[in-house]
Parts: sequence; structure tokens; C-alpha cells
Amino acid sequence: MISKVIDVFSKKQFIKNIMLPTCSECLFYVPGKIKMGICSKFGQKDLITGKITYANVLVTRFDENTCGPKGVYFEKR
Repeated sequence: MISKVIDVFSKKQFIKNIMLPTCSECLFYVPGKIKMGICSKFGQKDLITGKITYANVLVTRFDENTCGPKGVYFEKR
């Protein structure tokens, strides 16, 4: 009986970041042609042409000044 209890506890999963939101479920996520997409929440406007260049999702999720690992600006679609 004790071995069964120990066996159940040893099979628990420990998945890092499981409770954090994913970019692909965010309102601001725009899928890219390749695997990575862009984040339409953050970008930069060219002052000459007016063209807006949006940030890559990898940049925004690893930058504490933007969305960061916790997904501070995450909005569910």
C-alpha cells in the first residue's frame, strides 16, 4: 500500500511556467509566416514614413520593460 502511494507522488508533473499566459492566446498576437509571430501591443513608428514596426514576441516576453515573462499586458482573445 505504501509503495502505491509513493508511486503516485513520483509520477506528478512539474511543468515550469504552466500558470503563465501564452502569446498565441493573446489579443495582440499576430502569427508570423514562420513559427514566431509579432506583438501588436509594442512597436516603433518610423518618423519619416509613418510605418509601424511591431516587436517580435520573443523580445516582448523576455523584456521586463514590455510584457515580460509574466505576460503583464496579456488580454485573452
